[in-house]
Amino acid sequence: MAGIEASGWKLVYTDKESKFEKDYDATATSRHMLSFVLSLGLAITKTGEINDVRWNGPAFNAGVSTGATVVAVNGREYTPDVMTNAIERAEHSKDPIRLLLKYQGGFRTVAVDYHDGLRYPHLVRIDGTPDYLSEIIAARK
Repeated sequence: MAGIEASGWKLVYTDKESKFEKDYDATATSRHMLSFVLSLGLAITKTGEINDVRWNGPAFNAGVSTGATVVAVNGREYTPDVMTNAIERAEHSKDPIRLLLKYQGGFRTVAVDYHDGLRYPHLVRIDGTPDYLSEIIAARK
């Protein structure tokens, strides 16, 4: 991070997707994969299969594991929109996000204690500093 900041930029997180995230989601949707890695800490398919769980993230700490399938979110049948809405609502609630998981033929409910909303990374300029990063990534002349 110090290198990025020394180049005149800083990393911030907002609830709005960057162009990169939108493009990634469009591509990921065609591959049936969605990323909630920076919020819940998991990558999941459109049909609810958990492909990856981020070490020490909220889902990991709740006991969610790769290979499980999310059947329902807060009592509603899983869809990507239901998951997104649950993450957004949890930001203004003290209630955990409840995931009904199917794993190896059994079902269990886990409570994911996460309340920071959707998170997307953005690089923003630091006012009053030279912009070395743009020079570094510019095409050669």
